[in-house]
Amino acid sequence: MGKRETINVELPDDPKIRAFVDGLLSTNESLRDRVRELERMVFGPKSEKGLTTFDVTQQGLLPFVEFLEARRRLEENSASDPDTVLVPAHKRKKHGRRAEFPEYLPRHRTEHLLSAAARQCCAQDMRRIGFEESNELERIEYCYVRVNAREKCICDECGSMRMAEGPERIFDRCLLGTNFVANLIYERFSNHVPYARFEKKLKDEGLALSRSVICESVLRAADLLEPVHNALRTHVLAAELVQSDDTEILQRNGNKKGRKKVCFWVYRSDGRGAFFELTDKRSRDGPASVLAEFNGLLQTDGHKCFKTLHDGITCVGCWAHARRKYVAAIKGGDKLAEEGYELIQKVFMVERELSGLGDSAEDREERRRVRQELSKPLIDELGEWIQVHKLSPPRGAKSLFMKAITYTNNQWEPLTRFLDDGRITDITNNASERGLRGPVVGRKNWLFFGNEEGARRSAILLSLVQTCRELGINAKLYIADVLRRLSTTQSSEIETLLPSRWNELYADAAHAAYARELAEVGQAAAPVA
Repeated sequence: MGKRETINVELPDDPKIRAFVDGLLSTNESLRDRVRELERMVFGPKSEKGLTTFDVTQQGLLPFVEFLEARRRLEENSASDPDTVLVPAHKRKKHGRRAEFPEYLPRHRTEHLLSAAARQCCAQDMRRIGFEESNELERIEYCYVRVNAREKCICDECGSMRMAEGPERIFDRCLLGTNFVANLIYERFSNHVPYARFEKKLKDEGLALSRSVICESVLRAADLLEPVHNALRTHVLAAELVQSDDTEILQRNGNKKGRKKVCFWVYRSDGRGAFFELTDKRSRDGPASVLAEFNGLLQTDGHKCFKTLHDGITCVGCWAHARRKYVAAIKGGDKLAEEGYELIQKVFMVERELSGLGDSAEDREERRRVRQELSKPLIDELGEWIQVHKLSPPRGAKSLFMKAITYTNNQWEPLTRFLDDGRITDITNNASERGLRGPVVGRKNWLFFGNEEGARRSAILLSLVQTCRELGINAKLYIADVLRRLSTTQSSEIETLLPSRWNELYADAAHAAYARELAEVGQAAAPVA
């Protein structure tokens, strides 16, 4: 952008001319900030790390014993020997052993023997005392054909014939097995592989499977899984705190001309999962219809579509969004924003100290007590600082600095609600943004939804895959097992197929069945000696 130049020009005393010039200057300042922000988005780092302008040697950082002790050690070290640095002790998380693989994976043992010459020592054969074992993880991807042979018997007397029952398929007259369909869903909605690319991959393996068969199988599976998605929706909205965010995805009009952008919403709760909803536009109608029966805390980015919901909903703000605006101002060259940014960073440091607390009544009360003792003074100081700059703006109203001040001031009540409510375990809405990462990556790969029905069914499958990811569940194994169980599960028992309940009730059996199937297929595929 270059260095700014200041030109002193005498203006006439006409108030209209002065107001017009002031407006032009304000607009120019806003455009300069916007250009710098766009340049940073394209060419600069996107992380907010490395912006901290304070360290543990500052006075009045936080009243934590660890920080005070670190400061004392640093001061003693610098006074005793300026050429050495004393690093304070720190804790590290214990990591699991790398060689421990899941028990359900089949093991193939290969013995490597000494040659006859190598076994000779002292004119005799050496005696075997055992094996030194080491594990390495291998992967072989291949398709196989399951041949279902149904026994047929006939009566020699009357000529009547009977045939054994075959395996129950997820839907009639389908070329694809349950595991294959589950793998399709996983590749499409977790790895975001377009159908055309998956079709080409199968063709490279020698399988001429048309794209229409692939697409139709996935859509039919979504129809079967819709009751589970509806139960997941109810399960998430039964939580005390729900987080929400949205993004836009392109939707075509099927084979007809025309396309439009639809709003893709995520609603999630810790430990329960996430589900997605679609609306034609970003307005109040979307959250209002979904949250009509919800009563509790709703954490969002503060968009106006969340502000006019019913009285049973209490809005909670996102400090990551507030901090992000100060970061933009600092990267735009505004040093004045550093003071507000530092205060917000100190609040985040308090939250890091509380990250080990759970969600029990005692933990909630402890979280509230610590926030009142440590975070409230920082928030009060930030509030006073904001009011000073709001009453006497040092920058134009459209500058990045004043946008940060305005956002924080307008969202002050939702942002400060965490001080008095220990149920709020996270002061940011970042988990919702991470939940939308899948659809955002997907729209760059498969570009658009084909039609409205395809978009609705995609939301069903994305919801289940995202919930499995958040709960640490194998999505392919879960979807395959649930598709098999749906035909024998009563509608009143659909909740048992939710990812969280399935993990408790059926996960071990599903892993064992998967291990047996791998072993059977491996033996069938082994070459004959």
